[in-house]
Amino acid sequence: MDERLRMAVLSQALWLAAAVLGAMMAGGSVRERLGLVPGRLRWSGIALALVGFLALSLSGDAMLRILDLRNTGSLRRIDELASQQTSYNALAALVVLGLMPAVAEELLFRGFIQRILVDRLGAWVGIVIAAALFGLGHADPVHGSAAFILGLFLGTLTFIAGGVGPAMVCHGLNNLLGVAVAASGWSSPVPSGLMTIVALAAAAGLALWMTHRLCDPFPQGELQTNSGDAEP
Repeated sequence: MDERLRMAVLSQALWLAAAVLGAMMAGGSVRERLGLVPGRLRWSGIALALVGFLALSLSGDAMLRILDLRNTGSLRRIDELASQQTSYNALAALVVLGLMPAVAEELLFRGFIQRILVDRLGAWVGIVIAAALFGLGHADPVHGSAAFILGLFLGTLTFIAGGVGPAMVCHGLNNLLGVAVAASGWSSPVPSGLMTIVALAAAAGLALWMTHRLCDPFPQGELQTNSGDAEP
């Protein structure tokens, strides 16, 4: 395996360890502390949320291309790393760069951190702070800014779904598509005009709102937070 992929595995393992250790230290059920609980979304709702998340991701990508920031910093390094892998390493790149962050980062930032913040500070504040920490965790101003916006979507989705599973699905499939596109050398088919950016962002917001409307009531005895905060 490429040495850079090994370092990526280590960094994701550290995120995962932080989430699990934090949940263990917080007391109670580790599974519930990490948001690994039955959610309120059926597969139709998760599919709709996925469409919205991909639209938001494409909107952000188009904006970065307009600003000539897409091929800078850690985003450029990730694209280069994915494009330089062949055969066995290509599969490893999909797992390490695509699936592992979806598990480790969602368990830490949405599953553990956000649930504590929402419980103590309320829905909106908790979601925004968790998204900000998610952005800062990328240690790059451009990548981190994009991660913050995507984190707001994932955080809201996690809150209305009642569990972290849907956010993992959205995060993972978006990453897999990004790694596959970078590895293939394809360019984005989405035009980088302002109207396209606005339309995609609006579609993402509409999809998230419709996802909320599709939510089932919380199962009896299952609460997202101890304080039962109102929806955002």
